[in-house]
Formats: sequence, C-alpha cells, structure tokens
Amino acid sequence: MLNQRTTRKAQTPLFAAVDTGNPDIVKKIISMSNGIQIDLQAGLDFLTPLYHAVSLLSIIKKPSRFREIISEPPTEESIHRLKPMFAGMTGFEKIIKGQGITERDQKILDQYTDYCFQVYLERKPTPAKIRHIARVLIAKGADVNFVNRVNGMQYTPLMLAAENDEIQLFKIMIEHGGDWRKTYTVPSSAISYKKAVNCLDIAKNFKSYRVVEHIENVLCQN
Repeated sequence: MLNQRTTRKAQTPLFAAVDTGNPDIVKKIISMSNGIQIDLQAGLDFLTPLYHAVSLLSIIKKPSRFREIISEPPTEESIHRLKPMFAGMTGFEKIIKGQGITERDQKILDQYTDYCFQVYLERKPTPAKIRHIARVLIAKGADVNFVNRVNGMQYTPLMLAAENDEIQLFKIMIEHGGDWRKTYTVPSSAISYKKAVNCLDIAKNFKSYRVVEHIENVLCQN
C-alpha cells in the first residue's frame, strides 16, 4: 500500500506527505512500515520524495516561481502521465496546452491561476519545515545522488541543493555520500560552455556562493 502509486496522479502516501509540508506527517508515514521505498519516484514528474522536497524549497523561498510553474504549459513527459486522467476525452492535449481556447476561456484560466496563487500564499509551509522533511528523508536513507529526469535534465537532490544555495542541506547530503563531482549532460538546446557540469559548475552558474565556497575551500582540499 505505501509503495503503490495512485492511478491518476501517480502519488504515493510518502510523496503526498511531503506535499503537506508537515514533518510530523512524513515521519508518521515512514514509521508505518520498515519496507517503505524511500526513493520511490512519484507525481506527474516522477520525482523521488527527497528531490521533491528540495524543489519545494525554491518555490517557497521565491513565491513568484510558483506562479510561473502553474502558468507554464506541461512538458511532454507530464502530458504522457496525465493521459489516464483524461481517458476518453478528445483533444485533451490541446486543452492542457491551452491551444485553441477562446479569449473567454483564457480569462477564466487566468482567474483560476490567480486563485491558486493566493491559496498557495496562504497555505505554503515555511522553508524550515521543508528542510526538516529533507533531513528526515536523508536520515531514513534517501539517495542524495538519485538521478531524476526533469525537463530533459538528469538532476540529483544534491545538484538541486547546490543550485538553491541550501548550504546546510548540501553539507548533510555530502555527509551521507553525496558526490559533488557527479555530472549531468547539459541539453543541446541549452547555452553552456561545458556539456557536462557538476555541483560546483551549477553553484557558480546560479551564484550560490555559500556552496561554491564550501566546495572550493573544503571539499576540494580533501
């Protein structure tokens, strides 16, 4: 039961618990079974619970990012996973991409986006709670080097922590086997002078100065 995904949204109990932003709920779900798969990918983007938690941090710290996300058209991967939700509906891909809709429909969608954004602002958890959740998952054995495929990128929780300059989480992940030298190949559509980048490259690119300093002054010296 705990290791099963829902049919429509591909959610697992643990993934849904992370979404609540409540560390106590996450701990409760984990305590329900010793056989829980801590890195079972779930959600429409098929992310591990740890990666999902770290990704929530960037949204919580920058609420405008949430608005961007709900306004963006879904990726082809997400559309594929959404198909069970729209079984039997003709032209569902055009609908969720916003293609062929009237000006009136667009106005309704914009109003709904505004509503979702306001609800999010009222209910969003604190960064401290999400960091707590991440620490709980790591302590339970979550793989900080697990590769998640996101928008064509092969990203790990450690890489995402470096991108967000989450220095304390980054250090904890390193202590739990994090490989900052692990690289991912930059998509051909992206502009980059390097095709294979590691956590240091990522931190420099996103001006995550605390992570850059830790890697250069501590990790590179070991």
